[in-house]
Amino acid sequence: MKNIRQLIVKRNVALPLGDNDLNFLLLKARNLNSKHMVTGALICIKDNFIQLVEGTSNDIEELKKNIEDDKRSSNLFILSDIHVQSRSFPDWSLGFKSFSVMDLKKEQGFLDIDDSTSVEKILSRHQALFQVMKVIHDSE
Repeated sequence: MKNIRQLIVKRNVALPLGDNDLNFLLLKARNLNSKHMVTGALICIKDNFIQLVEGTSNDIEELKKNIEDDKRSSNLFILSDIHVQSRSFPDWSLGFKSFSVMDLKKEQGFLDIDDSTSVEKILSRHQALFQVMKVIHDSE
């Protein structure tokens, strides 16, 4: 039985976040995630977030509604919403990694997440996105 819901979303940051803002956001999110036994990872690229969260269906649904209502972000796009056998990030209340666009553009196969055709490619390969997050997790 697949009882863990795994959600991957892409969203834009509505207002520029400084380091202090981002640290506060991460601390608050990690505390809430720990309280609700939600785990996952957050990747920041310029003014975009790609976030993978996993937990019970009810907790993930509540988190999804909170993200949708969050005025600090816009253009929420669901990349994947599936149920899995077990957590992929059981020890991360919210892992975090930030990348610069310039560094990523140097990588072979770079896809610009602001480009709608790239988003379609990502959607068709959500497993690849998951693998990127998993590599980051495993290297920490």
